[in-house]
Amino acid sequence: MFDRRQVLSGCAAMLAGVVVAGPVRAQGAPDAADFVIRTAQAVGDALGSGDVEGRMLRVIDERLDMEYAARFTLGRYWNALQPPDRAEYERLFRAYAMQVYRDRFRRYYGGNWDVSRLFRVSGQPRVGERDIVVPTELSPPDGGLIRIEWRLRRAAQAYRVIDLAVENVSQAFTTRQEFESVITQRGGNPRAIIQVLRERTGQS
Repeated sequence: MFDRRQVLSGCAAMLAGVVVAGPVRAQGAPDAADFVIRTAQAVGDALGSGDVEGRMLRVIDERLDMEYAARFTLGRYWNALQPPDRAEYERLFRAYAMQVYRDRFRRYYGGNWDVSRLFRVSGQPRVGERDIVVPTELSPPDGGLIRIEWRLRRAAQAYRVIDLAVENVSQAFTTRQEFESVITQRGGNPRAIIQVLRERTGQS
């Protein structure tokens, strides 16, 4: 069953995707931490605005690699979709991602969207073969501490978020498992996830 609560808890990111041929070493980490801070603040600004959905979509389009995310979440099923179905899936996935981010960060931030008081980079960025990981901590208004690692990749001299690990759980892989489970339960037809996303975004 496609459990909305499970996916909300497992999809802060819903990010990752296209396989890049051959290893590519990340070229240092200039401004990676600053990019993450600005991204978190952009989310806070969106939540506190009069156009939450429009502003959240702008954050997603400018700072997340949605094409990468859409392909990864379908895994092996991506190639089974025809081009028109891929285009529809990407459109619905973008709308669904916006809803997930909106709901989850509202829960994190509560009514206080001053990210400078709730959010901090907690360590030095770690540079890998392809990606840069920035460790952060979020202190929700209702207490507690949430550790989030932001995985970034550079494209055309700009960073894009490709995954979040919340308390060491990769949200990209969690979402992929959720979507593959939906498809398996509905006879292995990848178009099943399109119908589910239509329902979840109110576009059925």
